[in-house]
Amino acid sequence: MGKRADNDSLRKFLQDRELLPYTDAVIAARMDMDRSNFSSYVNCHLPITTSFLRRFYAVFGNELAKKEETVESLLRELIAILKHLDSTQTSIFGLLSGKAIRD
Repeated sequence: MGKRADNDSLRKFLQDRELLPYTDAVIAARMDMDRSNFSSYVNCHLPITTSFLRRFYAVFGNELAKKEETVESLLRELIAILKHLDSTQTSIFGLLSGKAIRD
């Protein structure tokens, strides 16, 4: 049996697995692994090892990297929209405050 993966690697794997739009059966098949073995790993019946993670990322690493780029791009766009909304809101409140003072 290989070396156990560290906690950070395990956490990243679990997050990345959730990003994939596939069932465990599909993930296992693409990793050329029996579904029950894959389930044993992800359900902590077998320890997740560095070799298991290398195998997972060899198959899904590029796809996950593209998803990460897309998420980062969407977050940047969302931040820009929120900043614009904040400045618009500030302008509106400024106008309303000035109007209230004049009335």
